[in-house]
Amino acid sequence: FILSFYFLKKKFNYKFKLRLDHGLWLLKESMPLFGFVILTTIFMQIDIVILNAYKGPYAVGIYSAGVRLTMPLSIIPGAIVTTVFPILVKRMSDKVSSDFLSNLVIKLLYFIAFIIAAVFTFESNSLVNFIFGPQYLSASLPASILYWCQIFLFFTFYTLVVLIAKNKQFYNFLYGAIQVVVNLALNFILIPQYSFLGASLAKLIASFASFVFILMVLNKFNYKPSIGRYKVLLWSLLMCIGLYVLSFLPVIPYLILSPVIIFITTIVTKIFGGEELIIFFRLVNKEELGKRFIQKFKLA
Repeated sequence: FILSFYFLKKKFNYKFKLRLDHGLWLLKESMPLFGFVILTTIFMQIDIVILNAYKGPYAVGIYSAGVRLTMPLSIIPGAIVTTVFPILVKRMSDKVSSDFLSNLVIKLLYFIAFIIAAVFTFESNSLVNFIFGPQYLSASLPASILYWCQIFLFFTFYTLVVLIAKNKQFYNFLYGAIQVVVNLALNFILIPQYSFLGASLAKLIASFASFVFILMVLNKFNYKPSIGRYKVLLWSLLMCIGLYVLSFLPVIPYLILSPVIIFITTIVTKIFGGEELIIFFRLVNKEELGKRFIQKFKLA
């Protein structure tokens, strides 16, 4: 915290000065985000509380294994969005279209979330057994469902930031409220009958419901993400077919060959265009390598 002020002064000549004249305005603007954070915390934890009340510690242990497998994934959209957010705000302040940037980020987040979910799902039993042991095999299906939740959560992670940049953070609060209400209702309905599987299904449905709400909000502000849905659907279908075939192999060869299937499918379907790939290579200072790669595989 202290070093941050030093680097702000050194790099940007920023001097910290305590001011309270805009304090009330800041509190007013941040209240929806305050509520959103509380609701998100409830959404992430309440199913464990209800599961423990209805089914006891064994069910909580099984379900928590799946949660522990998926929870670290929030680092991925967090890192990507943190990188992109300053560029997004700068484009908006300059009144320059940010559609290309937003579409690229959304497509990338879908790409990553889908790969992780699909790779895990087709070998879920083997992977859970390898990580936690045979006593946690019952966690494989709930964990798979929680992985598929990430597709919706990754998407909304970025679009919620877009709404903040547009000063529309009240919709973030509504998004969190929908998540919690739907999740709570379904937990009370599904957990008594389906235990930890019901908890994971409730989270998936709640994630999808809040995802639909965000799409409606974006449509209200005339923003319709365009990620080439037919190419994306084709890529997703081919990915599932390829990984399903590989799943007949033992888990180690499966994990080794999965990147090959991902690479071939991505190249064949051309899910990322030449301009998009150039941006990826530019981020790692390998733009010339990117141009040769695009030329070699005719991705322009």
